[in-house]
Amino acid sequence: MFTDASARTARCLAHCVVQHAREASAPRTERPATGAGSASGQAGRGRKIVDVAKNTSYEGQSGKKFSQPIIMKAKQSPLSEFCIYTILHSDKLKHFCREGGTGIFTENKKWVAALGLWESAEKENEQLPLIFAAAESVSELICWGIITKLRPGLSTKPDSTTISFTGLKHIRGTPRFHNSLRLRSTRKQLSNNFIKPYAICYTPDFLREKQKGR
Repeated sequence: MFTDASARTARCLAHCVVQHAREASAPRTERPATGAGSASGQAGRGRKIVDVAKNTSYEGQSGKKFSQPIIMKAKQSPLSEFCIYTILHSDKLKHFCREGGTGIFTENKKWVAALGLWESAEKENEQLPLIFAAAESVSELICWGIITKLRPGLSTKPDSTTISFTGLKHIRGTPRFHNSLRLRSTRKQLSNNFIKPYAICYTPDFLREKQKGR
């Protein structure tokens, strides 16, 4: 015969066996994941990739559509009150334009006043324009750009100036001749037969209009 204690023990063992069998036969359910990984996954399903380069719109998790991203253009520095007129062979100018509008050349003359104007423009955060006519013949003004550096002559050429520029482009539209420019020294228009290789002039309005994209 079983004692009361052994009977209770037997009943407990039988209950545990039955409970284990029930749990083993029941279908398992997955708990929803929690934490940062799950949150980012859910957020990823509810939004589109933003392509700022293409200026496309996108949707948030709620499906609300946002406006297109705004791309701000950097403010362009204004042109200086004065500009530098010079001449260069048209073949060289065409070459510089094909190479992206950046170039460098040396003049066998000291551009003392031009150097002062360029330094002043740099301090005022302005751009000093450089206007070209063809050196091989008397012609209209054909190209213009922005001076990026003026360097006095090297020891081998003490009376020279090296000029670096960027943004060289053709002057399109209405032909512009030398009389479109006014000398700083006299305020008078240049002659269309002006043959000197260098002059300081007032920056003409048509350059300011072209800079503004008019």
